[in-house]
Amino acid sequence: MRPYDADANYLYQLYTISLARFDNQEAARYISLRADLDTANILWQNDAGRFLHQHMADYNGALAYFERALKATLSMYGDQSDWVATLYNNIALFYAHQGDKATALDYYNRALEIYVQLYGDDDARTQLVRNNISKLAEY
Repeated sequence: MRPYDADANYLYQLYTISLARFDNQEAARYISLRADLDTANILWQNDAGRFLHQHMADYNGALAYFERALKATLSMYGDQSDWVATLYNNIALFYAHQGDKATALDYYNRALEIYVQLYGDDDARTQLVRNNISKLAEY
């Protein structure tokens, strides 16, 4: 057990309590603190990034967590893993919301290439990225 696991569990409990109370500010604070305990923990970085993106519209904060997760993922698994594709998709969402369609498309295509190689054309993850690409026109 790592020395910060107890703190991480406690912060996650506070996060879920904050969510139950519809207190997104506090939830964001707790999920971010948890992610900052272990900057190499891909899941924690992704959780914080997704929450900031989806519930707080803090796109720059979300991008920082996604990029931190991507760096750790590339270091651990190389550039052809499911996690890399997931993070490319999440980073693409950031750029799409910022109106940078070219950069978003680049990241979506990276994610798509990995998902097609890993799971094929008909997989739900592959279709999700294709759907995201089709939505670029809306931004």
